[in-house]
Amino acid sequence: MNLRAMSRPRPLLLLLGSLLLLLAVLATAVVIACQHRLADRAEAAAWVASRHPDVLRMTGQYLAAQPSGDYLLLDVRSAAEWSVSHLPAAFRCEDPGAAVAEARRRHCTRVVVYCSIGERSSQLAERMQALDPNLLIHDLAGGIFTWASEDRPLVDADGQPTRLVHPYDTSWGALLPPDRRAPLP
Repeated sequence: MNLRAMSRPRPLLLLLGSLLLLLAVLATAVVIACQHRLADRAEAAAWVASRHPDVLRMTGQYLAAQPSGDYLLLDVRSAAEWSVSHLPAAFRCEDPGAAVAEARRRHCTRVVVYCSIGERSSQLAERMQALDPNLLIHDLAGGIFTWASEDRPLVDADGQPTRLVHPYDTSWGALLPPDRRAPLP
């Protein structure tokens, strides 16, 4: 076994390593540019709608005017996000199959989904629609960030009124007014 040959870098490995590093740098730049570009909630909502053109949208104003028993309200955020605040009467669910089953159990044909700005909820809406095309599924336009910014009611894990919203992370949290942004753990 020739140890000198093993210790020399192989050109193919160097090329592969360089390419991976370049891809990581480019991916980071794209994420930073995207987050920088989405400077306000309206831009973020438009960005989400452009990525999910087949998902129906419902404004907070329209949702607030609907009787609560007319639809199933699904919060698709994490348990940590949910515990800080959620819309009253919302059911937390991240799994499309379980969400469809819950809609059927409650005999609901109308479903409203939401997350922070609408990306995760739009993804869940698409998957739910594929599982049950008879459901009428809307994404809450602008998510809980817009809902909270419009001064609409929120409750915490104990069902008590709150004004704070989990910011998801520091970049997306910048879309929340400072007085609505809960501290990150």
